[in-house]
Amino acid sequence: TGFDIKPVRIKESLATVDKFNVNHLVSIEKKNIFNVDLSEASVITLYLLPELNGRLIPQLEKMKPGSRIVSHEYGMRDAAGKELAKPDKEFDLISREDNTKHVIYLWTIPAR
Repeated sequence: TGFDIKPVRIKESLATVDKFNVNHLVSIEKKNIFNVDLSEASVITLYLLPELNGRLIPQLEKMKPGSRIVSHEYGMRDAAGKELAKPDKEFDLISREDNTKHVIYLWTIPAR
């Protein structure tokens, strides 16, 4: 299940779902992630700026202990740049498509 508030992002996501023929596995909903109940999720993936990841911490803290969070490129920081949740693991990943380096951050609830 994916959430976004921007219709263009939802449209792009649904096009990708169609492209890979995984419609039976995926749903994309127009919802504000800061208001969505994430307590039943066991894994959350994020691709948000660090300040937005940081603002999401109260929602993520509602997840069950042992739940996992994966973020592409960005940690969890406040508007001043202070780290709010130290990742359990951080590693670089090289894209097979264009040889670009990406950073992956991993946390387990409860986050540190």
